[in-house]
Amino acid sequence: MLMRALLITLISLNLYAGIIIPPLEDVIQRNNQSVENLLYPKKDYSLLVWNIYKQAKDDFYRDEMFIRGFDFSLLQEISQDNTFELFIKGFISDYIFAASFLDDGIGTGVGVISRVKINEYDFVRSYAREPVIKTPKMAAIADIKIFQSNKSLKMISIHAVNFVRLWAFKKHIDQVFEKVKDHKGPMIWAGDFNTWNKSRLNYLVYKLKQLKLTHLSLKDSHLVKKFMGKPLDHIFVRGISVKSARAIAKPDQSDHNPLVLKFSL
Repeated sequence: MLMRALLITLISLNLYAGIIIPPLEDVIQRNNQSVENLLYPKKDYSLLVWNIYKQAKDDFYRDEMFIRGFDFSLLQEISQDNTFELFIKGFISDYIFAASFLDDGIGTGVGVISRVKINEYDFVRSYAREPVIKTPKMAAIADIKIFQSNKSLKMISIHAVNFVRLWAFKKHIDQVFEKVKDHKGPMIWAGDFNTWNKSRLNYLVYKLKQLKLTHLSLKDSHLVKKFMGKPLDHIFVRGISVKSARAIAKPDQSDHNPLVLKFSL
C-alpha cells in the first residue's frame, strides 16, 4: 500500500512538474489596441461570457468571427499559447489576461476583451488552491469610462475556485467583493462560478445582492453548462439596460456553451 501511494505521488509530480504559479507582479498582461475611448449612453453593446476550455476542442477556431463579433468578452480558461496570442492580435481591442498558472511556460487564466479602452485593470487570485496540482483561480477586472460621466463600467470575468470546501469558495467570492465593493457605477460580474451545489449558488446570490447586482434569467437556460444538475455560468448586472440575455449552443467549440448579453447604459 505504501509503495502504491508513493508511485501515485511520483506520477503526479511528474505530470505537473512544469506547472508554476506566477508571482503577483507577473500575473496580468495587457495589450492595448482599442478603437474607442469611452462608452456612450443609449448605444447598444454586446457581451460574450464563455469558458473556452483552453481552446482544446478542434473546432474552437473554426468560427473565429463569432468571438470577434462582440464589443466585450469575458473569457475563462484561456490557454495563452501562440495560436491564441495571434488570434487576439487580430482584434482591434484592448485585452487583459490574468494567469492562474503556467504549464511549461503557457499561461492559463481569465481575460477581458474590450473594443473600448480599458482605463484601469486589476485581478484577484484565490487564496485557496485546488487539489492535486495546487493552483488558484482568478478574476480579471476592467474599468471603462463613460462619456460625459464621472462614473465608469466595471466588468469582472471570474473562474471561481472549485473542488474545495464551501468556506474556501466563499472566501474567493469575498475577495472579489472586497475589491469592487466601493465602485459606484454600473457593473457586470460574470463567468464560470462553479456553483454546482445549492450552498454555493445561495451564497453567491446573497453576496452579490449586497452590491445590488441582479442575477439575469437567460433565454435557453437549458444550454448553460451544469454539474450535478446545477448551472455553473452566470451573469450579474447593475446600472445597465438589458436588451436580451441568452445561452447559445456551441458544443463543438468548448465544453461550456457561451452566454450572450445585449445591453445599453
